[in-house]
Amino acid sequence: MAKLKRTVIVGGLSGSSGPVTFKLTSEGTIVSERTSPANPNTAAQQAARLRFTTTSRTYKGFTSTQVQQWDDFAQSDLERDPVSGGRRFNDGINAYIALATKFLQATPGGTPPSTPPTAPYVPPTATVTVTGSAGKVTFTSSAPTPANTRTELLLQKLASANRKPQAGAYRSRAFAAFVPGTLSVDVPVGPGFYAAAFRFVNTLTGQATELQPISVTQVTLALAKGGAEDKKKAA
Repeated sequence: MAKLKRTVIVGGLSGSSGPVTFKLTSEGTIVSERTSPANPNTAAQQAARLRFTTTSRTYKGFTSTQVQQWDDFAQSDLERDPVSGGRRFNDGINAYIALATKFLQATPGGTPPSTPPTAPYVPPTATVTVTGSAGKVTFTSSAPTPANTRTELLLQKLASANRKPQAGAYRSRAFAAFVPGTLSVDVPVGPGFYAAAFRFVNTLTGQATELQPISVTQVTLALAKGGAEDKKKAA
């Protein structure tokens, strides 16, 4: 039986078989080792799929009047891309699922509204900054936010301090309610460099602002009590 090494070029095959993957290219077929994605079924991914399934099933049960309301909303001027000026949503189902899944993400256990918003979401004027320290990233708001607002806190781990963050690589880590006396929220993370971002979410409708990148921050290793540092001091 012939053995094929990585990047050996053959012809006429595509897809995967056992431990190898065949990929068609302009030069022929590239044979490479088949790899599995890291953490293909994390808790966050499971939760995201559940939200999508829940909202999709809910939409299927809508009346024709409700469907028309969401179609009208998708074609209205209430939701416009702030950069291009174009509409955010292609159709009613796209609009409902986008807002309903964001609603559930910010308000777990809640019931998304079955009718679309009737006004644009006016976000708070607060700004958010970020600092890194031992074992955590701290997000701080410049002012309290309204009761119907949650601030989504997002992070993206970078390979180095000079690595440019990718727009689609931020991951949601928490939804903060910044109230008087509690203007900072800690997000535990491992050591490394992180790009931070945030967006405001209306907990009544699921409407949200565009993602707003903040800065890159460094997180150092957090040593538990009784660790090497404590032993060094004791000595």
